[in-house]
Amino acid sequence: MTKQWFLIGIMFIFCPLGTLNCAATVQEMRAEAVLSHRFETVAYTHADLLVDYDIRELDLSKRHVATDLPLSLRLPFVYLVGGLRILGPNALRTLSQSYAAFAVGATDFRPPEGLGMFSSHNCYIGVMNGGPHPNLDSIFSSAKAKFLDGMPVWVWSAPPYEGQPRTTTFYAAQVTDSYLLLANDQGIFSDVLSALRSTTDVSISIPGWEAVSPHDYWLYRSLSQIPNSRIRGGDRTRGPALTFFADVNKRESSVLVYLTDTTMNNTPDGLPASKLCHYQHVAAGIWQANLRLAQEPTTVSALYQILAAFGFGVVL
Repeated sequence: MTKQWFLIGIMFIFCPLGTLNCAATVQEMRAEAVLSHRFETVAYTHADLLVDYDIRELDLSKRHVATDLPLSLRLPFVYLVGGLRILGPNALRTLSQSYAAFAVGATDFRPPEGLGMFSSHNCYIGVMNGGPHPNLDSIFSSAKAKFLDGMPVWVWSAPPYEGQPRTTTFYAAQVTDSYLLLANDQGIFSDVLSALRSTTDVSISIPGWEAVSPHDYWLYRSLSQIPNSRIRGGDRTRGPALTFFADVNKRESSVLVYLTDTTMNNTPDGLPASKLCHYQHVAAGIWQANLRLAQEPTTVSALYQILAAFGFGVVL
């Protein structure tokens, strides 16, 4: 099969989105703040969306029935869904009854060996929804129970998959009464665990976060320290950066492009010229474009390119 590199440029999506969900909770804000200071990409989704994807993946008869939402939006959460599936087919569904949302921080993106997904170091934080606590001992019964940093932790492994010949080890723990922490790297797991347990206030290092956070699906990526980024310059808080967010029910999505050069009036390099994306210069240093979410070939291809711009690339 001919290789198609989806990490071929930077595509951004924007549209005005109607009614938004309620603002982020205090617990969500702390989780997102902790991740924003440690990872180049941060993403967030409501748990219901992941459960829908998991059902469609496990039941072939439902892949094109339950929703027309493109499966590519699951890419930032593949390690979470895949890791939990090893524990049992209902693990994610059971956790979603207690954890309303999941945020992820990702870094160290690496291309596959041949075809397949880009790999990365990922750290997921599930946020409690105020309901009853799940029976985590039952959900993680097939994992090994260990102590790390004075905390009980579940550890288990996933076999190699296409493009990634190495075993993936997962670490998970309940943190206070608010979070479920899951990561595929022990050092990152310990660092985020310590930050979540700390009483020190942490600010959110994501430009435009107030406008993005009410949505039920969003991503942010800082391009400041990426050598091959075609949009250069700036620091972590000033840009350059990308933000994607979506109103899943309305099938509308949105990306803002933050540039350090606020005097630029021409379309910046790195934005692919596509009929799917009509770029608008909306403010000094900020650009935006539109795309409607649908299970339609050109849109599916565009979404793979969009997710690749945030680090979640696929080689086919």
